[in-house]
Amino acid sequence: MNPDEKLVMYWFVALILIAPIALWAALRLAGSIGYPVTTATLFLIRILRSSVWISALVLVALYFAGILRRDAWPLVVALSTSSVGLSLPQRWVKARIAREASIHP
Repeated sequence: MNPDEKLVMYWFVALILIAPIALWAALRLAGSIGYPVTTATLFLIRILRSSVWISALVLVALYFAGILRRDAWPLVVALSTSSVGLSLPQRWVKARIAREASIHP
C-alpha cells in the first residue's frame, strides 16, 4: 500500500471511530434543548449498528480470503469498535424514552 492510500485509510478509520461519539453528542444536545427523542431515533441507531457489523464481517471475510492486503486490519477494527460504540447512544435513547414515558403517561 502506498503512502497516499495509507493516509486515506487512516483518515477513514479515524472518521469511523469518531462517528459514534459525534452521534451521542448530537443526541445529548438535542435532548438538552428539548427535542423529543422518539422510537424512530432508536430504530435508526439499531440500523446503524447492524450495518456496521455486517460491513465488518464482510471485511473480515475478505481479509481472510486474501482479497484485501494484510494492512487493512485497522479498518476492520474500526468498524467493529464503531458498532460497539453505538451501544452508548442506544442505551441513552432507551433510558430517555422510558423516562419520558414515565413522566407523560
